[in-house]
Amino acid sequence: MVPVKEMNKVFGAYKSGSIDGLIKVVDELLLEGFSPEQIINQYFEAILNDANINEVKKCRILEKISACEASLNEGGRDDLQLYNLFSSSLSILTKPL
Repeated sequence: MVPVKEMNKVFGAYKSGSIDGLIKVVDELLLEGFSPEQIINQYFEAILNDANINEVKKCRILEKISACEASLNEGGRDDLQLYNLFSSSLSILTKPL
């Protein structure tokens, strides 16, 4: 289980709009030994339960989560898949519909 404090760092990087910040957070999470699957599962729950994100954006992010999980299952590198997921999510969250 990834501590809430650690997962909140992802959302903090979103608020700053920093890709570099997201990369740093992903690297820290992986270096601390958290599994990509657990990170993704908790991220999924956080997005799904966030009342501040509209349904269309949630759906787009959930599609990215699905693609990330599929790539990991096919042997994709953990760090690259999480970079892609979080940077895509940042783009979705910051762009208007």
